[in-house]
Amino acid sequence: MVVDQGKEPLDFIAMMNGRIESLPKKLPMIPKTFILQGDESSNDSSDEDPCYLDVLPLEECMDERDSIQASKNQSITFSEKDLSKWRYFHEDALYIVVQVNGMTVPHVLIDGGSGLNICPDLTAKTLGFRENKYRSDNTKIYGYDGRGMNSKGTLDMNVIIENTSHCIVFHVVDVPPSYNLLLGRPWIHQVRGIPSTLHQCLKWNFGPSIITVRAEDPVKRL
Repeated sequence: MVVDQGKEPLDFIAMMNGRIESLPKKLPMIPKTFILQGDESSNDSSDEDPCYLDVLPLEECMDERDSIQASKNQSITFSEKDLSKWRYFHEDALYIVVQVNGMTVPHVLIDGGSGLNICPDLTAKTLGFRENKYRSDNTKIYGYDGRGMNSKGTLDMNVIIENTSHCIVFHVVDVPPSYNLLLGRPWIHQVRGIPSTLHQCLKWNFGPSIITVRAEDPVKRL
């Protein structure tokens, strides 16, 4: 289920009436290129329809987020300090919490085994995206059983992750969701992220700092 900041089901009418939390202020944006994997690929970075990644000022992030740590050599490492309270005794996948359209979206799967970013059709519609806004796409998506299904189209979402704003291209699929969103290799590689299911966190470099995104509490997913 997708919930709002008060842990209630999304109210799209309320959202349209302006009852949404304002998103962080945008700064100069960094152009993003992406590659879609499947039967057809795209490397769309045209000036007419750019997709961007933008971030808050470092000093502002440092004031508001204790998850951003100074790093001179920008080396990303994991240690026992990064372990969750379950330490080594778990087999959990890595799920994080993000924000889309001012709403909190839990149960977002980080999956380095996926060549695409995936958005279930139910999630897209719950967040207020209409099907006529999907861009036509002929990508064939294959599951573990080897059977393929067609994408319903692609959709750009501005996703807030640990105080950074990311324009992410999702493939919309009409399947019963076991997650609200899936972030695969296109996004992970875009931010040069290093996920660790063992340590239940994801890290990437931003300038002289390392951003750390902790997994959502697995108890809250039950």
